[in-house]
Amino acid sequence: MRPDRLSGRREALTHLAVIGVAVAILAVAQAVGVLGPTTAALFIVFYALVLGGAQLYLAVQGADGMVPVKSRWRYVATIVLLAGAGILVFYGGGHAIGPITLRTVGVGIAIAIAVMYLLFESASGYEATQSE
Repeated sequence: MRPDRLSGRREALTHLAVIGVAVAILAVAQAVGVLGPTTAALFIVFYALVLGGAQLYLAVQGADGMVPVKSRWRYVATIVLLAGAGILVFYGGGHAIGPITLRTVGVGIAIAIAVMYLLFESASGYEATQSE
């Protein structure tokens, strides 16, 4: 098997394993009865784990396969920040800082995080094409 296929297969298996762990955590939480006021935070963490867990594992391993390690770390950081903003918006959305609600602040932060991620990845991709 070619090395690029092997790394693609490894990444796919890692993604499937992380999704399995996330689903197991959710099933245990439901069986134990943890779901309640913490349900929203649990679902946000669930989606963060599903979306970023495999990238985190591969970044820690230094797996520079289909995606560069630096890009994996940026993705994980973005997912963590967006999950934090989501929890802020859900639990504190009704509170206000002066005339501005935390929901407005949280949505603004989430948009800024997404735009910054796109800019960093675009610049990184551009630099990669210039060095060839």
